[in-house]
Amino acid sequence: MADAMLNRNTGGTNAAARPHRIVVVGGGAGGLELATRLGDKLGRRGRAEIALIDKARTHLWKPLLHEIAAGSMDLGHHELDYLAQAHWHHFQYRTGEMIGLDRGRREVLVGSVVEENGTEVTPARGYGMCRFTKCTNTRCTALSRSHSTPSCASSTGVPSRR
Repeated sequence: MADAMLNRNTGGTNAAARPHRIVVVGGGAGGLELATRLGDKLGRRGRAEIALIDKARTHLWKPLLHEIAAGSMDLGHHELDYLAQAHWHHFQYRTGEMIGLDRGRREVLVGSVVEENGTEVTPARGYGMCRFTKCTNTRCTALSRSHSTPSCASSTGVPSRR
């Protein structure tokens, strides 16, 4: 058991010790709710690593936009910071826009993050995954394969949805 925990925490090669990696792309109402619930249920207990990827740093519930446009509501008071939500609910937030999906390597490809003046803040990168969920509006689509790859755990007790 101690070896399994050591491998999980140090990036060892013992695949059975590594929790599932679930990537949620899109922090709208559906994606944020999914990442929050998965984090509360699986992330808190170490049964899965959940990552939320979105190009914005905050979430604003869209039905409030008309009040903000009318000037009757302060945007800063009603937006939710993804990083704070991730901390409170045991998931990781990663900034960036999904630019591709490499099914062979089981990675979500995320483009570089660039400031307004053109300075690159974060280079393009990929996030390894066992499960991938893309959320648009309030609809989430799960794209997954069986957990036969060595980098994905199959003995963590996380139910597989096929």
